[in-house]
Amino acid sequence: MMLYLLNLSTDAHATASYFCFKTDLQQNILLVSTEEFPEIKTIQYYPYLKRIDLKFSHYDAIDTARDRPSEFHDFYKEIIDNQVMGTYEVIYQGAMFSTINHTAKNSHRPTKFERIYHLDPNTRQNLNRQGIDCF
Repeated sequence: MMLYLLNLSTDAHATASYFCFKTDLQQNILLVSTEEFPEIKTIQYYPYLKRIDLKFSHYDAIDTARDRPSEFHDFYKEIIDNQVMGTYEVIYQGAMFSTINHTAKNSHRPTKFERIYHLDPNTRQNLNRQGIDCF
């Protein structure tokens, strides 16, 4: 019995919680660890799961309607192989992420990622197999 329980524990994947974002056109999912919010140091894209380093650049605070928290826009430099390859703009209000915009250095074309609140069961199962839980 003890050996059986030991085998179960080694087969189980540890899961980590992420804020998950997606564009309308791409199938990749942008992952931001909940442990790094609000100071993000890395991001990943599913299914590649290679960490991309971010370096904080600056932020803007935008006042919103009365009795509402300010909206914040944090800007990060995307660092790959010690070179700046683009920028990420993280938009949130209070503790709620809403959007992440990425602009590649070479093309200057922005890509807008919207927060995913509901995943289809197949995608959720595939993410869970990789130890990813979309928060």
